[in-house]
This record gives sequence, C-alpha cells and structure tokens, in this order.
Amino acid sequence: MPITYIISDLHLSSSKPKLTSAFENFSASLPYGSKLIIAGDFFDFFIGIRKHDPLTQQIKRCLHNLHKRNVEVNFLCGNRDFLVNKRDAAFFEMKLLPECYVLKTPQGKALLIHGDLLCTHDKNFMKFRKIANNLLARLIFRTLPYRLRLYIGKKIRQTSYEQDASRVLSPSYYGADLKEAKRLLTTYDCKILIHGHFHVFERKYNEYFAGSVRLGLGAWGNSLSFVKIDDKNVDLCEEPLVSKRQ
Repeated sequence: MPITYIISDLHLSSSKPKLTSAFENFSASLPYGSKLIIAGDFFDFFIGIRKHDPLTQQIKRCLHNLHKRNVEVNFLCGNRDFLVNKRDAAFFEMKLLPECYVLKTPQGKALLIHGDLLCTHDKNFMKFRKIANNLLARLIFRTLPYRLRLYIGKKIRQTSYEQDASRVLSPSYYGADLKEAKRLLTTYDCKILIHGHFHVFERKYNEYFAGSVRLGLGAWGNSLSFVKIDDKNVDLCEEPLVSKRQ
C-alpha cells in the first residue's frame, strides 16, 4: 500500500506566500507513488476558480508536479473551501472525497473528517453549515459577480478570525462534541479519528471508548503537521515550517 500523508488547515492565500511556498516544499519531499489527502481548509476561503490568478496558477503547478510523480492527491472539503466541487477538484488534478472518509491502517480503520462536523454546540456555525451544504445556495452563490463573492467571503473569514479568542476561552462550546465524535466512529466502525479544523496538534487515547485514538492536525503557521500512514504505523508528525526548498 502506498504511503499516505494527510494535511489540513493550510489556509493558502495571496497574503500568505510563505505558506504556499511551504506547501511546495512539503509536496516536493513526498515519495514517488505516494498519496496525499488534503483534509479541508486548504484555501483561506474558496469562492471559485480564477484561472489566471497567480496563486491559483502556483497551486495548480505544484499539484501538477505531484501528478507527474504519480502522487495521488485527494481533497476533502473544509468549512473554508466547502464550495469546491468535482469540476474544481479536477482542475487542480485532485479527487474529491466525501466528508466522512474511511481509511485502512495497520492499527485498524480510521475515520477522516475535516472536523467541523463536531461543532454541534456552536448553533450559529451549524446554521451556517446547513446553508453552505445546500446545493441551491451554492448554485446561487456561484452565479454572483466575483466582487460580491469576494466581499461575502471576506466577511465570513473575518467573523471566523474574530471568534478565535472565544474558541480558546470557551472550549466546551466551540470545541469538539465528544458524543458526536463517538457516534461517528461507531457508525463507521472505526477506532481512529483523524481531523483538523480546531488548529490544535494533539494525540488522545481512549477519549471515546477503550482503544480509541484521536489525531488532531494543527494549522500551518510556524510549524506544519501531517499524519503519515505506512504499512506499519499511523504517525502524527510536526515539523518546522520551511518556506524555501533545501
């Protein structure tokens, strides 16, 4: 089985060239024939593809280079890039995954989600999520002029930034719902949960039931995190962010 790498919460944007450069560096280090899964919030906010946008072209080149080295790239939508559809994924030479994706690992089956499914206590966010997953709402948004889509995207992004402090102060409200996590693991018959969204790098054992494991991916910033799955282990890894190729 190919080595699988899972990353999340890069929040790539033209205002953060260091992160895009770091992703290029990380991608270049992946072995030939391996597999990469991007588990949401790859983009700081995705409002549709602009083919001649410099950032879009930079990301497309990077992903095309992975394709040339036989690295399969899969994408699972996050709350910042929920608008990515099959056509968008194909443009970047990625395969779109469902919001709940099961992987086989040496330690048993693992459930991969972005993580926003666990925010059931945050009623305002769950209302937003319901609208974001409505196909008609998505269609209407895509027909809006680019400037209006950009304005809406910036407003949603700003609201998210303003809530960061609240998430730290009120983890019981803004954090993961343990009961929902346990329900998902039981539904999909998995004992390992892999997710991002909360921007906290952590490894937890027996949190939901005996033998359960939770691997939380951190957001890319001063460091980068990833899960590595090979034929022997499931490892949660963290490394310094490198924005230039060595």
